[in-house]
Parts: sequence; structure tokens; C-alpha cells
Amino acid sequence: MVLRWAMAAFLETEKHFRKIGGYKQLWMLKAYLDELETEQTLAQKGKAG
Repeated sequence: MVLRWAMAAFLETEKHFRKIGGYKQLWMLKAYLDELETEQTLAQKGKAG
């Protein structure tokens, strides 16, 4: 019964959820951050080596 109440509450609040603006472009942000992380990792290895 608790699960049923939780699902009912979720379905009711779901009506008020909104999408994040620009959510379709998040893949570009992830690609940029991954590239930046890779560059930083390589720079750190160069200093340690």
C-alpha cells in the first residue's frame, strides 16, 4: 500500500515537472568536459614523468 501511495504522489507531482532548458545540447557540454579532463590528465602525467 505504501508503494501505491508513493506512486500516486509521484504521478501527481510529475504534472508540475519542467524540462531543463537546452537539455538537447547537454551532450556537447559532456564532450567538452571530457576533453578538458583528458587534457588535464595528460598535463599532470607530463609534469610527473
